[in-house]
Amino acid sequence: MGSPFQCCNAILQGNWVPELGRRSWLPLYASSSDGQSVALVQWDVRENLPGFRIVFVDEVRREVRQSERILGCCTSLKWYEESVYWESFHDSGELSNGSIPVPSFGN
Repeated sequence: MGSPFQCCNAILQGNWVPELGRRSWLPLYASSSDGQSVALVQWDVRENLPGFRIVFVDEVRREVRQSERILGCCTSLKWYEESVYWESFHDSGELSNGSIPVPSFGN
C-alpha cells in the first residue's frame, strides 16, 4: 500500500481534553447529536495492509474507547443515534461499509 493516503493531527478542545498519545489520524470525524462525544478515525496499518480504528471520546464521562481494527481506508464516518457508520475502500479497489455501536461509557 505504501504510505496512508491522508494523515492529519487531531486537536481537541473543551472542558476536558484526553491525552491520546502519538497516533496517525485521518481527517474524518463524527459527533453525537448532543455534542458531548466525538468519533475520530485512527490509522492502523499492519504489514503494509491498510486498516483503521474508530476512537470514541466522551467529554462528560472523560473516557476514550476504540473499536477493533477495520480493514481498508476509511472514506466516510457518520454518527446516527447509537451507531457510527463507516465507508472504506481496499487496495484492491473494493468498497465496503458497516457500522459499530457506540460504546457504553461508564461501564
